[in-house]
Amino acid sequence: MGTNWHASLPILAFADPPLELTPAELEEVTGLTPEMQRVWRSRGHLEKLTGTQARYTVRDAAQILIGYELSRWGLSPGRSMEIALKFASQVIQFALLNADGTCEVQGEKKDVEKFEKIFTNLRDSSLVDYLSGNEGNELVRCLVSWDHSEPEGSDQLPELEIVNGSISIQVLDIVQAGIRLAERVGRPLVKIEIGRKADWSRSATRRVIGGHER
Repeated sequence: MGTNWHASLPILAFADPPLELTPAELEEVTGLTPEMQRVWRSRGHLEKLTGTQARYTVRDAAQILIGYELSRWGLSPGRSMEIALKFASQVIQFALLNADGTCEVQGEKKDVEKFEKIFTNLRDSSLVDYLSGNEGNELVRCLVSWDHSEPEGSDQLPELEIVNGSISIQVLDIVQAGIRLAERVGRPLVKIEIGRKADWSRSATRRVIGGHER
């Protein structure tokens, strides 16, 4: 049974400003060059610009990381991004679970310590589900394509000898995608404030956590 962290902690808020990546940083994370980003945007595969400079959220980066890799398998960019959208939150969740320094939390010391205890509870991922936006979805370990078929989610890496007559297999490891996202971004993916900042005492603290499943 999951921990009722809603009752255990004061209200949580995602701190402003949220993490954003430049086109060059997105290329470092995903491999999609700024030139190809413009091409994909012009063809409707990426969101239209809302300002003069392109910026990408962590969720955008997670989706593009998966989508670009699937496009290299031979899927169209449009279909690749549709599939990737379903798994972007899981990439972030695996990043939080498996890479150090992915979550920054601020608040009263006792609340930060309680948050970390719940976050690192290996028997209950409900808080990490919430932070990654993956609430209510079953985690899958990888995407698998047999003989260039439509990729499907699997909760375990396939055993190569069990191919059901197939002669080729492609595997995208979502756990490793999360770790790559975290390591190449190189700073916290999620920033959380516990309680109202205006109510914090002078003993309020900041802590960076993550990676407890490694």
